Amino acid sequence: FNVTAANVVLNCNGYFVTGNNSSSTYGIYSNVNNTTIRNCPISNFMSAIWLFNSNGSTINNVTAGSTNTGANPHGIFLQSSSSNLINNSTATATAGHAIYVVSSSNSNNITGSSATSTSGNGIYVSSANSNRITGSTGTSTSGAGIYVETSTSALLSNSTAVSNSGAALWVAGTSSHTISNVTATSTSSDGFKVASTSSSQF
Repeated sequence: FNVTAANVVLNCNGYFVTGNNSSSTYGIYSNVNNTTIRNCPISNFMSAIWLFNSNGSTINNVTAGSTNTGANPHGIFLQSSSSNLINNSTATATAGHAIYVVSSSNSNNITGSSATSTSGNGIYVSSANSNRITGSTGTSTSGAGIYVETSTSALLSNSTAVSNSGAALWVAGTSSHTISNVTATSTSSDGFKVASTSSSQF
């Protein structure tokens, strides 16, 4: 689905959106504002959901999975997209990140959601400010459960980060964060790793 008009509500009502796992395919793509995606199980695309320059959009009660190994193989991908809500959703990825928030995607909220990746990060926030992760879980086999880098003013609360071989919760090159009531567990690395971070509350 390619959403090209603002203020569109896409309600799958539990019907599957399934691709053929080809490169450069997206289950749902939006580059307009106020897109609502709800009740959608999405799989077998390079990225299940990609919001690009989409602001004020909502992803609710969605299962978004990517098993692709090409470029940008993410479950939920927010690029240059701000003030969006990911709620009560499940994202998975094999090679990429389960939930990826990048490139000045500011003031987004991830609530009540789970993100699991095999070789990427569960939840990855990069070069994006004032994002909130609450009541959510990020899990990775070899990456970080939750990774925040080159960003400012993130709020992480009441959440869980888990990794098998990477740092469970990794905060790097950042400042002015608030992290509270977060459980971080790694089997063979750091539970909580902080690098080049200032003016934050833990």
